[in-house]
Amino acid sequence: MGTHVLTELEYFKNMKTVNSLANVNADEELQQIKEQKLRKLILSQVQQLPGNGKPVHIETIQDFNEIIDKFQETPILIDFWADWCGPCKMLAPIYEQLAARFNGKVIFLKVNSDKLAPIAQYFHVSSIPDVVLVHQKEVKAIWIGLRSLEFYTNALETFFHEIES
Repeated sequence: MGTHVLTELEYFKNMKTVNSLANVNADEELQQIKEQKLRKLILSQVQQLPGNGKPVHIETIQDFNEIIDKFQETPILIDFWADWCGPCKMLAPIYEQLAARFNGKVIFLKVNSDKLAPIAQYFHVSSIPDVVLVHQKEVKAIWIGLRSLEFYTNALETFFHEIES
């Protein structure tokens, strides 16, 4: 009888250990499910922004206005350029790298200042390249001329630090 009782005690101890392990596994599984859902949510928000990590070439004033109106809570960086502008061509790969780096946080627009002169005039663009940071329909910064990737990266990181604090 004594051996039988020990077996039952051992059984209950083992069951307690199994249940405890099951709870740990369930907690881990629940955490994994939460992380997967959070990743999907973040990705869905990233995919909702125009460009999805690439600059958006604006073709019409209406397209420009729709993006500015719809995404006013998202910072928007606008590159005013023209086909004949050498520094504008040099800025293009830098702008593409920025768009990839800040994917999901900033919308990157490219506006041809010759073809969409009313937009350029609205922002008082007199020299290109001219990069304008807009947030909540307000101009937050203007950078005229060719700047480095590091310059724009630091400027955007500083901007995010300011709006988060």
